[in-house]
Amino acid sequence: MLPEIVYITQLDTGTRIALPLTPEKVSDKREGNFISYNILNVGEVKIPNGEKLAQFSWDGILPGVSMLGMGIVSLFDWKPPRVMIGILDGWKKNRKKLRLLVTGTAINHDVYIQNFTVTHEYLDRAEYSISFVQAKDILIKTTDEADGKTDGGSLDERPCSGRSIHPGDRQNIHREAWGYAVVHF
Repeated sequence: MLPEIVYITQLDTGTRIALPLTPEKVSDKREGNFISYNILNVGEVKIPNGEKLAQFSWDGILPGVSMLGMGIVSLFDWKPPRVMIGILDGWKKNRKKLRLLVTGTAINHDVYIQNFTVTHEYLDRAEYSISFVQAKDILIKTTDEADGKTDGGSLDERPCSGRSIHPGDRQNIHREAWGYAVVHF
């Protein structure tokens, strides 16, 4: 059986790293979301209401040059610990949407880095802990779209008054395509 490999890919650029040393354990936390009611003569009742965002985490080592001779370190995926720390920390600080894939498991999700901490740096290796939270896209629909009465069309297809408003203009707009509105710039 092949060892699991952890791949992390930045979605908007396609930049991908593989961890040169697979963590011993990867936590995959999935919880249900519940609504709680307190009913007279019954007590507390909880009803399922969807799922919370999945969370993934582990503790690991970013190996230095001294560990390259060990059979557990992938030479092909190795980068100096400072480079790996820079990449991971940059993704966290810049709130980059990533794809987390752990081969041999069911983990293959779009995520954000929730926490990245380098706990020890000594000799030429670094110990770290990292956690990810599942990324979900937000899709907002009108009532008609949700009921299947229309697909919504693109914004270019929706009615427009044809009036241009520029910063610095002072205009009152009456009875436009969307109803009454007053705009002050």
